[in-house]
Amino acid sequence: MTSTTTDRINGARSSLAIKSPCVAATTAAITLNGTQTIDGVAVVTGDRVLVKNQTSGVDNGIYVADTGDWVRAPDSDGNQDLTYGTIVKVNGGTVGQGFWYCSTTGTITVGTTSISFGAASSTLAVISAYAQTLLDDADAATARATLGVSYGVGVREILTAARSYYVRTDGSNSNTGLADTAGGAFLTIQKAIDVVHETLDLNGKTVTINVGAGTYTAGITVTGPFVGGGGAVGSMAGSGRGTVILSGQPTSIISVTGTAILVEYGATLQVANFDLRATVIAMQASHGGRILFSGTIFGAQNAGGIHMYATRGGDIEVAAGAYYIAGAGGDNHVHCSHQGQVRFNGSTVTLNANVTFNSGVYYCLAGSDITFTNSANVTYGAFTCTGQKFKVTENAIIQWIGGSWDSPLGNSSGIEYSNGRYVSSLTETSNYIGSFTFDMSTASGTTTITGMPWRPSGVELLASQTGVAGKMSMGFDDTTNRGEVIDGQNVTAANWFNSTAASINIYEAVGAYVSAVVSSTTSDGFVVTRTKTGAPAAGTVTVIYRAWRG
Repeated sequence: MTSTTTDRINGARSSLAIKSPCVAATTAAITLNGTQTIDGVAVVTGDRVLVKNQTSGVDNGIYVADTGDWVRAPDSDGNQDLTYGTIVKVNGGTVGQGFWYCSTTGTITVGTTSISFGAASSTLAVISAYAQTLLDDADAATARATLGVSYGVGVREILTAARSYYVRTDGSNSNTGLADTAGGAFLTIQKAIDVVHETLDLNGKTVTINVGAGTYTAGITVTGPFVGGGGAVGSMAGSGRGTVILSGQPTSIISVTGTAILVEYGATLQVANFDLRATVIAMQASHGGRILFSGTIFGAQNAGGIHMYATRGGDIEVAAGAYYIAGAGGDNHVHCSHQGQVRFNGSTVTLNANVTFNSGVYYCLAGSDITFTNSANVTYGAFTCTGQKFKVTENAIIQWIGGSWDSPLGNSSGIEYSNGRYVSSLTETSNYIGSFTFDMSTASGTTTITGMPWRPSGVELLASQTGVAGKMSMGFDDTTNRGEVIDGQNVTAANWFNSTAASINIYEAVGAYVSAVVSSTTSDGFVVTRTKTGAPAAGTVTVIYRAWRG
């Protein structure tokens, strides 16, 4: 037997020929059934008993008492469990109290070999004081101290109640982290994270890491789940699932070069009340990592930085209530890619400064999802946010439930492209109808249509010259493909013909007409470019359009 593992349920050290203690030892043959008194000890269900005096030695061994038939103890019911010299301590009894050893030599087959036990007083003379101390240790903590085993070296502390750790700028990583004092708190947030991640089994309990005021200049990384934890679902409160909460205050500043908070590979972390200042990313959830946050301030950020970044199945959820942007902005407020998800659950983002986002406030791509629910809101106050409201592409979606095209933060219209989609309660209509006019004689130029709740994928046009019968044109245009039916000579229906050169053509006469094409689409409309050929007479042309979203 070469293993040095510890049997947490049935024995102390499985590699040593030492068994967990028994409450009593028999002094005569007994019936292996029902609770009874043995050597003056009232044996109850679950007690371990050394049975050594049965009529047939085959029935000797260590048993677990029961109201019915007794069974051999799990650490003594196999052929590898007993050998010559195996020792067991008997804690009670008038005659049998003390140490006993298996005195059967040779191979022992449980249930076949006759097993005998002898008093071990002489044998124990050769056992070290170390081993005797281990046998006498009253609990697991004392035994770990005897063995020289500490948490984090293959052994985890199993929590039986919620726990709080503390981090302060005047603390020390050699402290226990259990007291909110300079002599008790940790110095770095990462140290607290590592202690929880590497030495604890949460066992469904909540651990809160309380971070004091001041500036912390090292980022935080959580890689992999917390043992015994499940994280809260849809709530910032611990829910009996084993939750780790990183709790700061508005003056708890994490200011780093790089990423402030990274949660990855299935880890879940709740974050509340910090001022995050990062040159690259304020908070990132990736590869199945999950961040739930509230009350956070996004402070100073480099021009190319990102506040919230969810990627590779990462998930960020913003709880109900206010959070703040107080820095200069960056590339994006939210960047979501490769099946990442960001959810705003009734939260309100409040500006505490003028901010600029260079590449779209909300940027969603590659099958990702940004969702706003439960009256999520934006509060500008006296400040401005410069930047395109959103960019959504590559089969990604942004949903603002109860909102409109203008709901997202920013000062210019968002854009959908490459199968991206923005959806809100007010933008589900697929058609947009309107009209514009121009004068035939001064027709060259452009007309820009704006105010649509989305980028159109196609436009139908119907044009006629006011008060003049027969001068009509009907066409379709998506800026790439065009189709048209026109009255080329302003005469009879027999002269109507097809055209692919323009969306509409309005003829005054042969050689005098105005043609128009949809030259481009925008995030909220389209542009029509008009070209006059010849010298058509003055007259107002009315164009009715129907635009739609694909």
